[in-house]
Amino acid sequence: MTLSITKREVLSQVKYNLKVESMRRKNIGQKPMSKLDKVFYWSDFTESLYRDQIITESQIRRWSNPYEFRNY
Repeated sequence: MTLSITKREVLSQVKYNLKVESMRRKNIGQKPMSKLDKVFYWSDFTESLYRDQIITESQIRRWSNPYEFRNY
């Protein structure tokens, strides 16, 4: 059974997680996450939601990565 969750809800959670990670890195003296780190974080996070059957394969295919920068 797949739960129903929206991209807006996932993005909100990812932003929160990235904020916490940013504070953690600052506290231990690590450099901040790069844009590429954030792109991969989004992909990994949505893949884990799919594996846990929280989102569908269709949602993964339709949702663009909000951290991905494309120069067209």
